[in-house]
Amino acid sequence: MREVIKMSYSITVYTNPFCGHCYALKAWLKEMEINFIERDIVNDVSAAQEFRELGQKYTPFTVIETVGERHEILGANIKKIARILSLDKDVIV
Repeated sequence: MREVIKMSYSITVYTNPFCGHCYALKAWLKEMEINFIERDIVNDVSAAQEFRELGQKYTPFTVIETVGERHEILGANIKKIARILSLDKDVIV
């Protein structure tokens, strides 16, 4: 059994259906039982608009908001996401 994350956070992952790294990141988040919101920038006009407003061009792009902090991660940087969520000891890459 995995240790439950005891911090408050929200994770939004901007994806597109043609992105292999997006699939890998989503699979890892699901495997680690980490809740996240997926925003498909190809099939969702409002997600595409948000993505552009954030100044991004490439997916996956992840936004993690914790108490008092906001982290923006470009790419499927699992180690960085794990570090932000204090999961280092449980990371399987």
